Amino acid sequence: MNRTFPISQPAELLRRHESGSVGVAMALLMPLLVGILGLAIDYGRMATIRTALIQAADATGQTLRMQINLCNARVEAGEMQAQGCFDDAHMTLKGASLQAHARQHMDENFKVRWARASVDRLTYEGLTGRVTLDVSSQYDCVFLHLILKEGCRVRLESGTSF
Repeated sequence: MNRTFPISQPAELLRRHESGSVGVAMALLMPLLVGILGLAIDYGRMATIRTALIQAADATGQTLRMQINLCNARVEAGEMQAQGCFDDAHMTLKGASLQAHARQHMDENFKVRWARASVDRLTYEGLTGRVTLDVSSQYDCVFLHLILKEGCRVRLESGTSF
């Protein structure tokens, strides 16, 4: 069955044959839209974890610094023996390493259910009283996991001094 269309009606000819063009456009744009959505979700997760890491690291550093100050004040007041409290040379506080105390406090202060925080490095400067924590968190990312393969990681350094 052959149809012939008069040349004087090109608009009608185009109107009849454009069905399905929206489907083709959506099929071409869908991977781009899914990619943008995945990146937005990954960025939101990263920002959430970064904020939680900053808060937890600051709270941990302040807690450690307060415990060190309390130990030093008790030793100076004669309430405790120096070897039972804070040992600057061996980086121990009440018999345990500062790193162990920092890990415990990070676990208590980091409030993101789907990620874990770790203390990579801890330094204490005795003269200035500065506690510096290098912390990180590994988490599953949505879209970037396809590129990175091992997951996403947020790292930061937080310093607290009094």
